[in-house]
Amino acid sequence: MESPCGEFAVSNAIYGKNDEDVPRTVETSINSIELHRIVKHRTGKPVIGKTSIYKENEMSLLNASGKSKILFLCTGNSCRSQMAEGWTRHLLPDEFDVYSAGIEPKPLDPQAVTVMKEVGIDISGHRSKHVRDLMNIGFDFVVTVCDGANEMCPIFPGKATVIHKGFEDPPRLAENTATEEEALQHYRRIRDEIHAFVEKLPDIRKK
Repeated sequence: MESPCGEFAVSNAIYGKNDEDVPRTVETSINSIELHRIVKHRTGKPVIGKTSIYKENEMSLLNASGKSKILFLCTGNSCRSQMAEGWTRHLLPDEFDVYSAGIEPKPLDPQAVTVMKEVGIDISGHRSKHVRDLMNIGFDFVVTVCDGANEMCPIFPGKATVIHKGFEDPPRLAENTATEEEALQHYRRIRDEIHAFVEKLPDIRKK
C-alpha cells in the first residue's frame, strides 16, 4: 500500500499480494512448518533459508548498538542495491547496519563503482551476495530497489518492514548509448535518485 508521503510503497502482504489475512511481517512465534504451510497455501512460493524455529534473540529488531539492520535487495546485486548500500554506509553509519543482496547475483558493475567514486564513495570492495546467505539476519527493513526483486522477495523471518522503491536499471538504460560518457550519465542519474531516497531513511526508521 502507498505510504502517506506517496514516494515509496510499504507492503504488508506476502509477496505484495493484497491479502490482509496473512501479513508479510511474520511473527517469530510461527515455526518453520507453519510458515511453509502459509506461504505454500497463499503464494505457491518457497521460503528461502533457515527452517528451524527462530529464537527471539536471533530475530531482535535492534542490535546491541541500537542501530537498525537494513537490506537492499535487487535481482543481481550488481548495481542499484550496491549503490544504495554505499550511500547508506556513507551517510548514516550511526543509524543502520547495512547489507545488500540479490535474487540472482551477478558480478559488481564497474560503472557503478566509477560513478560512486565520483562522489567520494568506494564500493570497489563490495561483492555480490545471494539473499539466501543473509536469511538468518533479523532485518528491521528490507528495501527492494527493482520490480524483479519485489516480485520474488522471499519471506523474511522476524518483523522486517518490506519497502519497495523501484529505480530504473542503469545497464539497461545504457545499452544503446554511443559513448561511455553517455552511459555514465544514466548511472549518475540513478545514483543521485538513490542518494535522495537514502537521505529519507531516518524518517522511515522513526515511523
